[in-house]
Amino acid sequence: KIQLAMRIGLHTGQYFFADIGTPIRKDRVLFGADILKTKYAEQIGETGQVCITPDAAQYLGDLTGLDFAPHIDAHVLAIDDPDFDLDSDLFLSYQMSHKRETHAIDDKAPDVLIQRIEELLDHHVLPIAAYLPHPILKLIVEHTADKRRPSNFTQATIIFVNLIGITEHIDTLENTQTEILITSLSEIFAHINAVVETQNGVLKKMTCNTYGSDLMIFFGVPYSFADNALRAAETVLQVRHIVAQYSEQLAAENLDLKCQIGLSSGFV
Repeated sequence: KIQLAMRIGLHTGQYFFADIGTPIRKDRVLFGADILKTKYAEQIGETGQVCITPDAAQYLGDLTGLDFAPHIDAHVLAIDDPDFDLDSDLFLSYQMSHKRETHAIDDKAPDVLIQRIEELLDHHVLPIAAYLPHPILKLIVEHTADKRRPSNFTQATIIFVNLIGITEHIDTLENTQTEILITSLSEIFAHINAVVETQNGVLKKMTCNTYGSDLMIFFGVPYSFADNALRAAETVLQVRHIVAQYSEQLAAENLDLKCQIGLSSGFV
């Protein structure tokens, strides 16, 4: 029997964000002390509950009149409203205001169709596609007609690359240092993605954690090869080399960047 559960952390504050990578493959990352406060609120929360930081609780209490229960480190847990109904007028009005945009083409002339399709690709499809790993994007396109892909357990090799020195110090850097660090991070992401794609792996995304910034890489999903583990091992060595090179460059700017790498194989 499979049971799904969740914890939610909620905080309000300032953060630093940037698009890293290349126009073809990029990711949007968030950094800053307030991001870490949000993550901490989630970590100390209880299963099935929303844990709110003191700052966010004061803001939400004044704004919405929500009730809270005391929790750890001055955090609070949101008290469920038994009268809350997803079919309420508020939820329905939200649905109505967020209807899917349609792009009907009335003129069927070939030149008009081609021009309109190019506009849709340039302004709607390509900007979003750049945030998806190419194998995942290919999989979505292949199964567009089905609108779903059958799930299955498969053998995969997973890598986590923890970049240490970004999340911890981004709030204390001067503007020039921040620009240098983010530029280097963008190049690191692009280089690592190139290595991963060469080995037919998938670089999923970058996630901010209380102990660094994780890059998740996997082999064997959605396309598998007999030597997935070997491809992953070769990728790890190249990733370590890439980070080491940039670490030396950043050290000259009094910036410290290190990495920890973990690798494992099994069914997912």
